[in-house]
Amino acid sequence: MTDRIVVVIPSYEPDRRLVNLCADLYAAGWRDVLVVDDGSGPAYRSLFAEVHRDFGYPVFVHSVNRGKGRALKNAFQRIPALFPNAIGCVTADSDGQHTPEDIDRCAQALIDEPDRLILGCRKFNSKDVPWKSRFGNELTIRVLGAVCGIHVSDTQTGLRAIPLAYMQKLLDVPGERFSFETNMLIYARDVIEIREVPIRTVYQKGEERVTHFRPVRDSVQIYSLFLKYIFRRLFRLS
Repeated sequence: MTDRIVVVIPSYEPDRRLVNLCADLYAAGWRDVLVVDDGSGPAYRSLFAEVHRDFGYPVFVHSVNRGKGRALKNAFQRIPALFPNAIGCVTADSDGQHTPEDIDRCAQALIDEPDRLILGCRKFNSKDVPWKSRFGNELTIRVLGAVCGIHVSDTQTGLRAIPLAYMQKLLDVPGERFSFETNMLIYARDVIEIREVPIRTVYQKGEERVTHFRPVRDSVQIYSLFLKYIFRRLFRLS
């Protein structure tokens, strides 16, 4: 499996959880892993150097922070040259939310159905899930379904298995930051079927989650996508 799927880990100002994830992936047999340092700066250089030194994973570096969407797109663009046998990738966050077992599960789903976009979906009814995450996901589920006709249970998941052909289409999809992941779902409507795979819901108690989601600015960008989608559909119909 692992010589056909690449794990892509975009990361900005990570903590030791990035190294722990890479160590766990290496122990599980993963060799094709691409890490993107999204302009974290000198203070974080040693963590990325450790990942490359200890596990041999290539680390692509942005000189300045460019956003998760751009980090993913730059990784997608480089995969065919770096990993010529790859049929797709699994994107995973570096904050400890995604386990090697769930990454394996999504990779296997892509191998079984290589023409689908695979979403690793969490259950949001757990009391350990922060209320802001529950509320944001529920709201986006409703809007995505009502406006775009796309029905998924976890719109915010960063654990996604993406076939190579759709990866190449995504290079032209707008969005440089978190809005890109929403656009990935919107643009799937007429291009690719979506399959959900259940994964663990990991929120460590007593540990601050490393997140760079800007609640106001990024939410405005995400919901503006739905307005653009409405206007685009109306324009096509006129």
